[in-house]
Amino acid sequence: MTDSTRSPVRARALFGTCILVIGVIAVFLLASHSVSAGGPKTIQGYVYDESGQKFGGSKIAQATVVIKTPGGTELQTLTDDTDANGQYRVSLDPFLWSTGDTIEVFATYNSVQSPTNTTTCTVSPLQTVDVHYELAIPQFGSIIGSVLASVFVGSVAVLALGYRRH
Repeated sequence: MTDSTRSPVRARALFGTCILVIGVIAVFLLASHSVSAGGPKTIQGYVYDESGQKFGGSKIAQATVVIKTPGGTELQTLTDDTDANGQYRVSLDPFLWSTGDTIEVFATYNSVQSPTNTTTCTVSPLQTVDVHYELAIPQFGSIIGSVLASVFVGSVAVLALGYRRH
């Protein structure tokens, strides 16, 4: 082969190699994207009151769903009111979540926020995260707790003094 016939052959081989490399890179990028963001995803669950009963009927709570990266960066926040059965349902943006992200869900009813339920995003397109209000027990740091503690201590003192006089 002469130099004039070798040059087009070399150019075609180089072009073919470039196309192959670009194709392989594209396959890896598409594969990694389909694993990290699995498309549409729905988060649903029920909101339960302090007695363990589902919210429902006229008792409506607002559920807030926050999606965060494992590093804590907030990706999206969605809200939904509970329906007549006490269920909420939100649909995530298909490109703003990945398997392993954190899901935080809490509810608000009459300006009272429930404890946050935290879990990890799975591959499943439907994930259930329930929210439970806890029975409020007065703390000694609160005004109600301080009043209750004072009444209890005062009652014991009065009973002790009254018992001593007899």
